[in-house]
Amino acid sequence: MLMTEGQRKNRASRLKKETADIAAGLGIVIFSILVFINPDRYRLLFPVIFLMAAGINLVNGMDRMSTSGGRRAKKRRTGLAAALLLMALFSAASILWG
Repeated sequence: MLMTEGQRKNRASRLKKETADIAAGLGIVIFSILVFINPDRYRLLFPVIFLMAAGINLVNGMDRMSTSGGRRAKKRRTGLAAALLLMALFSAASILWG
């Protein structure tokens, strides 16, 4: 199948995004298991988990906002990413100063 250069770049960028999503998802799962096994020892991983989830959601939301979706869906995705980011910040603050 013949592809234009734009199609090749789009395919390569999608592959990079999906690889990053898989890597971050695996990191979230591994960190969650560690925190579940020993919460006292790995308590600093709580904000990392929320930050990784916010990052995945933010990247996916920005990608979808640029390609498709209505105004309401865009606001919802952005709101979810912001909520996860706030949870990460509150979690980090409570662990560091609590």
